[in-house]
Amino acid sequence: MKKNRKISFIISMLFCSIISIYPLTEYNEYLDSGLVEKNGTFGLNPYLTPSFISGFISFATDDYFEIGARLKVHYSPKELKGFFFNGEMIMSNVSVRQTGGDAAAWWNGTIPWWGETNFGFESRWFDFKFGYQNMVSSTGIYNNLMLDDYSGAFLGYKSNLAITKFFDFQIIMNFIRIHQGPWYTGNASYEWDYIYDSIKEHRDEYGSINTKYEAKYGKTLYMHKINIRPAPWIRFGLQESVYFLGENFNPYFINPFFLYFATGMIASELEDKYGSSSNVGANDIKIGLDFSVGFDGWRVFGEMMIDDANGEYLKFQQPDHPDRVAFMIGAELRGYLFDKYLPLPRKVSNIIKNLYINFEMATISRYCFSRDDNYNYEYVREEYPYKYYPANYALVKNEDGSLKYPDYIEYTEEMSRRINRIGNFIGYKYGSNSDSFDIAIGWRSDLYNVKDSRADYITDRYYEHLKENKKPDRLLKMQLHYQHYRLGTDRDVVLPFYMNEHFYYNLNLYDENGNPLTGEDAKGGTDLRTGFIDTVLLAGDILDFNIYTDLFHFNRAIMGLEMKHVFMWETTLPNTNDSQTTFNYKFDIGIIIGF
Repeated sequence: MKKNRKISFIISMLFCSIISIYPLTEYNEYLDSGLVEKNGTFGLNPYLTPSFISGFISFATDDYFEIGARLKVHYSPKELKGFFFNGEMIMSNVSVRQTGGDAAAWWNGTIPWWGETNFGFESRWFDFKFGYQNMVSSTGIYNNLMLDDYSGAFLGYKSNLAITKFFDFQIIMNFIRIHQGPWYTGNASYEWDYIYDSIKEHRDEYGSINTKYEAKYGKTLYMHKINIRPAPWIRFGLQESVYFLGENFNPYFINPFFLYFATGMIASELEDKYGSSSNVGANDIKIGLDFSVGFDGWRVFGEMMIDDANGEYLKFQQPDHPDRVAFMIGAELRGYLFDKYLPLPRKVSNIIKNLYINFEMATISRYCFSRDDNYNYEYVREEYPYKYYPANYALVKNEDGSLKYPDYIEYTEEMSRRINRIGNFIGYKYGSNSDSFDIAIGWRSDLYNVKDSRADYITDRYYEHLKENKKPDRLLKMQLHYQHYRLGTDRDVVLPFYMNEHFYYNLNLYDENGNPLTGEDAKGGTDLRTGFIDTVLLAGDILDFNIYTDLFHFNRAIMGLEMKHVFMWETTLPNTNDSQTTFNYKFDIGIIIGF
């Protein structure tokens, strides 16, 4: 009997490794890899085992075909009590993805990338994690405004400290891009005129802007947060974050006891070195408040964020101070609430206690997450201008062999769609001037053990440890999820011009004769105001049905089958005569072996 089990296990492993299928790899329209699927409670605590190997095959009506594999390993040695290691790698080949370089030459178009690969330590009152990880900032199910894990795993550090069971403190450092270049040791103030002079004098000679500090600046997001718990079922969170350009370790921001809000207000008094570790001017400061209230299977939660926060921005709708704000609200209800308080028949109880329903709404105003005029503050993973439209940013040769920048090319409809994309954002996944609504109903046999959120606060774990552990013998889960989203105007995240959103920008740079204004005449205001969607450019509807079931248990390993049906409708310029709707269907099927 044991011999047959071993043979079955070997055959199953070979079968899984040959087929290489995994169904829950998320992509936006531009096939960015590593995105985290946002479809509700179905994705939390995915399987009964912490380690698994899996893979998938996907088909869609638009000639989309994908095959890929994923390996995730969790190791917590007994000899190093409290320490743990995570490793995750994903590989995928998509029929409609264009590849070049090593991916095309070595992997035949298959893209490998890291998932959550990190190490850390966990105890009752303190924990930390360092490495590539998916991090969120609040207890939302589908969306988090300040920091969202939709963009996948970034190199980062996260720690939690429980001061008491009534307070806990969280620190996050997210290294979105490691600084590439020397540390800047130039003058304290950056000579802006030098940029424009160098464009005129050195563009043809050097093929680039010859500034004092030529480097690919690092992009870093620091965040600290305190959670207040007057009762186990009530939590209020106050959080502050800064997203900045320059060397990744900024002495003014890395100190958790410094308020970013206050540092930004006195930035002019500090010796700014643009793009350096001492710079505090090239930053985007956000403040936020979130809450979660509920117990025994019901919960109400929400989040509010103010972008580029300082005192002057609290004048809502003032023409010279357009606020960048975002809101999220949601609720969840789990069936074991009724099972606990109502005398239900046993068969009915087994069904009801594992049933759940949740919904969530989020909206974000214009101009959030955009700050600088050099693509430096786009809240995306890659440099989209070069990746998706290299013709405008790459040098071309003249007939005599010299280099020059190409003439301006007008955006095509495809390029515009890339600008107004459902993007790879660090914050809210749909970016500025957009909103969304999600609702899901589902059933899963391990619902009692499923966490409320992915934020993983240390005091949440403290109260979870007080619960009775009810691990099911077999995992079965299914979910029907619907999402509606809308994208508005002013979403040029490829080119998030400083002038598009900052109140210091003067719209009246020229007089009535077209001559440039100077001195006091050049100072003015702007007519930009706080606002949410008024003109909808794109609306989408997504309906997906997910199901997973264990197939076989052998020793400590589990083999499971997972399937997903996705129906997508996308409407351009809805509620107009030019409205047009396209439909797409996608089917995923996969096998998972947990161990």
